[in-house]
Amino acid sequence: MGLLVPKGEDPEEKSKKLDPPGPIRLALKIWVLEKPVLTCLHIFLPFAIYNMHVMNDNDAKSEAITFLTCLLAVVPLAERLGYATEQVSGHTGEVAGGLLNASFGNVPELVVTIIAIKSGLELIAIQMLLGSLISCLLLVTGLSVFFGGLKHKVQTFNTANSSTLISMILIIATFSGLITMAEMHGTGVDTLEQHKIPGALAASRALAVVGMVVYIMYLVYSLVTHKEMFDEKGEKEDGEDDDDDDEPELSALAAICMMAALVALISYLSDGLVSAIDGAAEHSGIPPLILCTLIIPNVNNAPEHAVAILMAWNGQLDASIGISVGSAAQLAIFLVPFAILADWVAGGYIGFGMEPILAAGLAISALFAAILLSSGKCTWMHGVLLITAYAAIIGAFWLSASIGQKEAFSDSTVAWVIDLLKSATTSVRNKASQEALLAAHIHNASSKAHSATDIDAHDAHWVQSAMFIPGTIHAALRAQHAMQATS
Repeated sequence: MGLLVPKGEDPEEKSKKLDPPGPIRLALKIWVLEKPVLTCLHIFLPFAIYNMHVMNDNDAKSEAITFLTCLLAVVPLAERLGYATEQVSGHTGEVAGGLLNASFGNVPELVVTIIAIKSGLELIAIQMLLGSLISCLLLVTGLSVFFGGLKHKVQTFNTANSSTLISMILIIATFSGLITMAEMHGTGVDTLEQHKIPGALAASRALAVVGMVVYIMYLVYSLVTHKEMFDEKGEKEDGEDDDDDDEPELSALAAICMMAALVALISYLSDGLVSAIDGAAEHSGIPPLILCTLIIPNVNNAPEHAVAILMAWNGQLDASIGISVGSAAQLAIFLVPFAILADWVAGGYIGFGMEPILAAGLAISALFAAILLSSGKCTWMHGVLLITAYAAIIGAFWLSASIGQKEAFSDSTVAWVIDLLKSATTSVRNKASQEALLAAHIHNASSKAHSATDIDAHDAHWVQSAMFIPGTIHAALRAQHAMQATS
């Protein structure tokens, strides 16, 4: 027998009555994800909050635990933030919804950038932005093309969208490369901390304003004037309706409250994440550059990356590229200029001039993606090449960071040895003066005595010391002279 339904009552209406009340439904939507694995990551949230309160800044192990728990706790919250953004955009018009999705697509990176700038960690802010950009452009796109190519022999996509997005990334790569080379040519500087040249900073800030204007013009171009060029192929084929276009599950107020709560939680956890990077690097032995360009971007954006790969597997390569390359373009044309302008307001010195290895990695990734995605057709081999390029760039980052750590260790060790020898030499000189006075006193005393037996044991000890001191002074002075000659 079928399900008995009271006369005059629709089964759908009955199912709606069984739905939990609004507040409970909102709580469930915040904490319960569609992916059970991501839902399980919520267990790290209380541990992260606890570790942030008890973390010892002088204990690398404590900071490493805080870093790991905060990093894992942010992952499900970032996924739910994307869901809340979609719910809010469902209550707005098409243009406003697209603008909302574009603006909130990289909120975790935006939050971490603001916190890093506020904490005076400008280098970390730039490294995380570029790490996320390169990861989205090469790794996520490469994995999507590879797995999609395993199921579909040849995949096609809309080149109007991909070429526009990659061109915007190339603009930022051009800004970065030119400013970095100009600074190095003029000063020989190759580290971000020393990029405080007024002219270079002024040029970077002017170009950042240009980048923001280009981003606004792109939004108008893609959402208003030429939006038909960005329609996904096969989005609704054979007259099939898309169930995802139904009414939102949450009310506008509930979705906005959900977004606010998630942004607050992500901001709080990001604060602990940023403050624990140095300790995590020290305890794990992983250079901070690798934590910022490899670990944090790929873990934080894992849900979004998985969605892009799944779409490519299902034959929706346009949507997949829209997620991966679109996210990279937004990071390049919006968040990088935003970071420069925000740091300007905060009195910092972030500019397009950066470490040469970072500028080179950005330029190579943009050029490589532009070449491989220019034809509108791709196979799994294109994915292999993109992934290989990403591995090569990260390997170069790791090598650069490792060499930098060794040089820093070597320089600090040499400085410590020199200071120690200088202190020893000074001490020996002072002691030699004292011994000379004692030797003179002993000589005077011995001249009055008729035999050496009049000198007591104490005076004899100092006589022997006085005989040893000149040789020690001579050896120390020779060592100091040799160090000065080599320096």
